[in-house]
Amino acid sequence: MSGRWFAAAKWIVSIGVLLLIVQWFSGIENPEKIWSSITGLPVYIHSLAFLCAAANWMLESAKWRYLLTHLQPISFPVSLKSTFSGAAVSHLIPFRVGEYLGRAYFLEEQNRIPALMINYFGAICQSLITLIIGIPAAYIMLGHQAQPAVHKALWVLLIVLIAVFSIGMLKPQWRKMPNWLDNAMKGFSQLNKKQMFAGIGLSALRYLVFSGWYAFLITYTGIAPYQSAIMGVAAIFFLQTFTPGMVITDAAVRLALPALVFATPPAAQPLLLGIAVMNYFYNVLLPGFVGLVVILSQKRFRK
Repeated sequence: MSGRWFAAAKWIVSIGVLLLIVQWFSGIENPEKIWSSITGLPVYIHSLAFLCAAANWMLESAKWRYLLTHLQPISFPVSLKSTFSGAAVSHLIPFRVGEYLGRAYFLEEQNRIPALMINYFGAICQSLITLIIGIPAAYIMLGHQAQPAVHKALWVLLIVLIAVFSIGMLKPQWRKMPNWLDNAMKGFSQLNKKQMFAGIGLSALRYLVFSGWYAFLITYTGIAPYQSAIMGVAAIFFLQTFTPGMVITDAAVRLALPALVFATPPAAQPLLLGIAVMNYFYNVLLPGFVGLVVILSQKRFRK
């Protein structure tokens, strides 16, 4: 890619992400009340939020680096920049395609296609943890209201598992496999059991960090006791993950989920929405901003 086209692509990505962020905030009703609830929290709470978000993304970077071990060993700083870049581009393209494009930017050209399935394996690990914890939590908190999301999640997971299993079983029998598919499967086929279990373990640890922080904040502000907060947060993340047609960058739906899960009086709703905005800022928007800085600081693709 020439320098001119690459510079144009960087600015297109940056402008697109910023417009989506503006759209997200423009969908928030009564922003002054939500802002007051956020600024009313002590400074140490915001510091703790920042540290938990940093731990969250460092764990994701460690997972990405470890899964790439046999394909292309990279340093942790490069893995961190790769992960943040993926967080930025993921705002533009759903279904983790943007995440992969941002991460592949830091890989050698011949390794970008093989890294595709590795990226999706890491995503499946995270979704699997969310599914295992989120389904019972959603039923406990919402009852029959959770059934549509649960059914959709199970069907999606079943289709993904069947597809992966079928490709693995049929591959030796195919006389002519398309080059792009063979190349894409090359990275996934290099993963060993230790890497796979590590991917699941790091995903679980990451889940404990960002969900534990969210639950702590809900308990700290008196919205719900800790056990209910844990269940409610698990239900929220499950609904956010497995209803992608409803929740991508839609502020109205994203902010409606906490109000749906937690029965709060009208006076406490701005605080609950403020917690949701705060969590989204530190764990999604801020990493996206960091990723934009990383992308804009690069002059060309790494060769």
